[in-house]
Formats: sequence, C-alpha cells, structure tokens
Amino acid sequence: FSEVPTEAVAGFCLATAALSALAHVLFEETVWPADALQWGAVAALGLGPVGLAFYVWDVGMKRGDVRLLGVASYAAPVLSTLLLVACGFAEASLALGAACALIVGGALVATRRGRTPPMAVPDPVPEDPDYENALRQDQTELERWYGDIRHKPISAFSDFDMARSVRQKMHLDLLLPLALARLKENPLAGELYEGELMAAVSGVDPAFWDARPGLRDQYAQLDRGAVEALRTV
Repeated sequence: FSEVPTEAVAGFCLATAALSALAHVLFEETVWPADALQWGAVAALGLGPVGLAFYVWDVGMKRGDVRLLGVASYAAPVLSTLLLVACGFAEASLALGAACALIVGGALVATRRGRTPPMAVPDPVPEDPDYENALRQDQTELERWYGDIRHKPISAFSDFDMARSVRQKMHLDLLLPLALARLKENPLAGELYEGELMAAVSGVDPAFWDARPGLRDQYAQLDRGAVEALRTV
C-alpha cells in the first residue's frame, strides 16, 4: 500500500467517472446546469469533495494518524447536514438530531482506547543469572516506550523511535518508506549512536525486500551511500 504513488488516485477517479457516466446514460435523465452558479457548483464538487479530497485522504492514510483520520471522518455527514439546515435546504427535525447523535456516538466509541497489543520482546541471554529480572525490566521499559508512541504520528517519530519500531517489525510497510527517506537525507541518522537507523533497516528480513522491489532498490542505493558516509566519519 505504501509503495503505491499518490498519483494513482487519478486512475481511480477516471474509472469512477467512466462508470458513473455509463450509469447516468443508462438510468438517468440528463439535466444540464441552468446558470453560471450551478456550473460553478459542479466544478467545485469535482475539484473538492470528489477530487482533492481523494489525494489528501491518500496522503493522510500513508503519513498521518490513521486512527484520528477515521474518527474525524465521522464529522463529514454531521457538518454537511448542519450546513444544509443553516442554508435553508433542509428542516431541523428530531430525526436529523437523532441521526447526528448516533454519528457522534459512533465517533466516541471509535476513540475508546483498546487494550495494548502484546509486543515482541527480545530475550536476554539465558546464561544471565538475573535472567528473570532482566526480562521483567525489559518488558516494562518496552511497554512504556510503546505507550508513548502508539498515538504519535509516524512522521513525528524520532530516529530512535523509528529504529526501534523497525527492529520490532512494527508496520514495516508504513515505516520503511519514511525510514528510507530519512536515511536519504542523513545516512548516519540515530540517537543512541551514528548509523542506528541504518543498522535497524539492515536487519530487515531479505524476504521483505524481495517482495517489494521498489523499496529494495531504494535501500540498495542508500546502503552504498551509508558506506561512503561511514568512511568520512
């Protein structure tokens, strides 16, 4: 999903327009806009709700807070209904009020925090005499970190957050394109040490790269750049 360019949305829009035109010819009577205002409204619909909105949604799903976007989408029918009432195209009624209340209730349900999913915790060395204590400490620290980042947009991740998320194999399809973009700007990105993010990306299973040739080529170019950068350190 993350490898599909946003420009592909144009293809979806063209396909939708073609199917809509066919359905219109088969099942509807053609009524042309009567004046400049109606033509302007048609143009505004094409540029906004059924044009730019698709591009913005695609970018938001790839780079933003998906959970927040999902909740915010509940506001669209409520705002459109209020706008119709305010402009005199619809009458305020108990049915409309109940419908809006149900939509708001759905948004509230969607914002409820669920249980934190279990995290993959690296095992300490079994020969460690304090193995059980070390494991408990690692779990506590890891869970605390996960609680800090689970509502943070991926674009706001620090180098440490991104490197650790990659090591934990969390949402690699979303993380790695951003990690590669960050490494393109700075091959030595990291907080604990220089090259921390590159080291995490280098540990990704080769099968993941083989299934995504576009990302694999980007990574291969970055890998060569990182080697050159390390030689200058």
